[in-house]
Amino acid sequence: MRRRTFVTAALGLIAAPATAFAQLDLSGPSQTIPPHIDPRNDLERTLVQAMYFDPSQREVFPHVLLRSEVAIAMMTDAPDSPPQVVTTSSGFRGVAVYTSPARLISIRGPATQQLLLTGREALQRYHQEGIVLNAGLAPYFTLDPDDITRYLAMSGDG
Repeated sequence: MRRRTFVTAALGLIAAPATAFAQLDLSGPSQTIPPHIDPRNDLERTLVQAMYFDPSQREVFPHVLLRSEVAIAMMTDAPDSPPQVVTTSSGFRGVAVYTSPARLISIRGPATQQLLLTGREALQRYHQEGIVLNAGLAPYFTLDPDDITRYLAMSGDG
């Protein structure tokens, strides 16, 4: 099983068993620290709280993710377009999913096509590919297919 990765730009956080939040891997010659988000919605507030301030929010985060709207970066505007896939510095590959359309645009650019779904719908649609939430921002994290199955099982969708 691949490891979920949560980026924290220099904060040393201990992994919690419920959602396995992990640290940013800053190894590599050209690694830069991504910009931190200023939370603008419930999903981002819960994500930042879980990462930096209140570890108890790590158990809440999956539920907030499942019910929140997320933006998926798409390759084209065609109805059958595949999603954009990103690779993290640790080598994890997953669908580029963002906590809002504004986050997607800030990283992928205004010309990037996007698909808006609930987190639940995104996890159901891309359960085999894995997901990178907020790639290029801090915090971000990854969910591999096994993680996605566990998140969906929490809500009875597994």
